[in-house]
Amino acid sequence: MNLLAEMPFLGRIYERRRARNIRHFPLAGTPYHVFYSPKPEKGEPRVIAVWSMVRGKGPPLRLV
Repeated sequence: MNLLAEMPFLGRIYERRRARNIRHFPLAGTPYHVFYSPKPEKGEPRVIAVWSMVRGKGPPLRLV
């Protein structure tokens, strides 16, 4: 998580219709991705979900 705190725009944009300002970053050596909202002006990014990509598509997220 330190990497995302230092470089919050490192992850790829999660392109879903209802998901705005959400990015995802793969966890090395695992099928998991961290879905988060980068908020550099407010400190560390906010983690929204950790999701196994074995399930196929990503989670049905929307930023609240």
